Amino acid sequence: MTEAEYRADPAFNYSLLAAFRESPDHALMEVPPKTVFEQGKAFERLLQDKTQGTDSFHERYFEFDTEYTMPSELPKWFEDGDDLTEKYVYKNDGDRHGIYKARHAYLDVCLENPGKLPIGTKDQKMFEPMIENMLKCEIFGTTVKDLLERAEWQVPILWETNGIKKKALRDCLIKTPQKKITFDIKTSASISQFLQMARKKYWIQDMHYTEAGGEDAMPMVFLVAPKDEPWLAQPWMQDRESRLVAKIEYEALCERFVKWDAQGRPPQGWKPMGYFKTYFRD
Repeated sequence: MTEAEYRADPAFNYSLLAAFRESPDHALMEVPPKTVFEQGKAFERLLQDKTQGTDSFHERYFEFDTEYTMPSELPKWFEDGDDLTEKYVYKNDGDRHGIYKARHAYLDVCLENPGKLPIGTKDQKMFEPMIENMLKCEIFGTTVKDLLERAEWQVPILWETNGIKKKALRDCLIKTPQKKITFDIKTSASISQFLQMARKKYWIQDMHYTEAGGEDAMPMVFLVAPKDEPWLAQPWMQDRESRLVAKIEYEALCERFVKWDAQGRPPQGWKPMGYFKTYFRD
């Protein structure tokens, strides 16, 4: 199965489940493009190239020395095969609109490098210590470098549980005669931000991907590369006690999602009663 075939398959993934947990209305929303998503993909490709001897990074990206931030819409235009010449914004007199200098700069270099996306020089320099530190991480009696050198990359899987069709695209998978280990690579502004996201939705990803691996699957391992100095990479797993509760919550979430899906995925327009705490100080 190719990645395109995987994405086209109607089985549901963890991201849709996580959005549904927020509300049915969130699950109906299109995921807005964000530059950080493309940064994460670029980092992952560089990490794969370092451990597999490939050059997948340069198949998709070229270096662009600029102070501008990539327009968030650019990766989607790229994926959809849009005509980039139609994305320029002009004033009434026919000159380029000055408000869109960043967009125009990126469009110019993309047209000079067809079929590839630009990655800023600053980002590439930041990736270097992030990757170096990630590969040095010690885990399971060895290093991340050793594990990722032996891993399969970008492994899609489709499966069915209790009549529910699901799918997952694993960043890295290691198979041994006794177990399967799924690694997910995360870039984050900081470790604290990663932990916020872990409590919000990555626990769902853990349950989803571990279920995909079957009975011999180990809990999912998140390889976190923070983007704040000194770029201290760190592996993370959900602890055993939390996973016992998370499994129950995950299964209940899947049941609610399937019922909603069978109803035609109607919007809800409201959320259940919330309760806040008030703190008083002398």
